[in-house]
Amino acid sequence: MDVLLPNFRIHDISISPNRQQCVLRCSKAAVLYQKQNVDRNPKAADVSLWNEDTALQEAKGRVMAHGVPNPTEKQYLGQLIITFGKYCHCSFKWLLENDVGYVK
Repeated sequence: MDVLLPNFRIHDISISPNRQQCVLRCSKAAVLYQKQNVDRNPKAADVSLWNEDTALQEAKGRVMAHGVPNPTEKQYLGQLIITFGKYCHCSFKWLLENDVGYVK
């Protein structure tokens, strides 16, 4: 299992793997994040992350911190930081794992 790729929780493992679906509701971690950051200013995200080149460099650095020398595009794109909305400051990987319905 690749720790840099999202790990989706399958609630009904009795269904065949090609028919399984993600539940489009947020996890307990997402609910807790929302409660803890209710007063946080979403515009307070690091301005450097608004620039595509800087954001990609930051994401690649986060992957390198995991000890992956040659990351794939999927691995480092999951480490991009969300700079807007209620999940501002979270990685895209975290968002997919904890509230795939928000992404949809």
